[in-house]
Parts: sequence; structure tokens; C-alpha cells
Amino acid sequence: QAERTESYFYHAREDGWLHQPWDGAGPVRAATYPAWVDQSLKYANSCTARGITRLWPDCDVWGIFVGLYAEQLRHWLKRFDAGQFVAVSMVHYLKNNLMVMRSLARHLGMRLNTANTQPARANT
Repeated sequence: QAERTESYFYHAREDGWLHQPWDGAGPVRAATYPAWVDQSLKYANSCTARGITRLWPDCDVWGIFVGLYAEQLRHWLKRFDAGQFVAVSMVHYLKNNLMVMRSLARHLGMRLNTANTQPARANT
């Protein structure tokens, strides 16, 4: 999870949309990963100190909170049957893109246009 969080940080900072919900946050492009993680964890602690028990979505839905997949899945499994979900790891998708896309198309009952199946951008 730490690698994904770091990847999120650098992509978001580069694109100018890094989430910093705490008071006194500096300019996005000036943020450093260690300081951002430290402030994010302090923010999470402030939520729990206020009695918030579910960090996602009750504390926040971006930054370090976006990676709380168990909470997100619990939310969606209340609304949809588990058989409607397909989980694909990013590594598998990037290494075997065409195979993954064909498998997903079969699962969805769709025809795949193989002219352009490569990811436009890989958040690695």
C-alpha cells in the first residue's frame, strides 16, 4: 500500500490536484512526500479523536483515504451482488493488457475493439 500511496502523491502533485485537507497547507507543487504523509496521518488522527470510526468516507475520500479499499468494497457490496465485481491488479493489467481486456469483454458480454487497448496512462 505504501508504494501506491507514494505513486498517488507524485502523480497528484505533478498534475496539481494533490489533496491537502488540513489547515495551513502550502502550495501543492511545494509539497514533499514525507511531510504530506505526516500531515495526512495527523489529519486521520484528528478524525478518530472526534469519534469518526470509518476514515473512508467519513473523514475524507481522497489522499491516503482513497486507498482504504476494504471500506469502499463494503460500501458497494451493500448495493451490488459480489458476482458483479471483477478485480484486476494494476500489475496484471499492465503486463497482460490485451488478455485482461479480452477477459473483461467476455465477462461483460461485449466485443473488444483491439485497435487501441493500451492504457493511456499507468499510475504506477
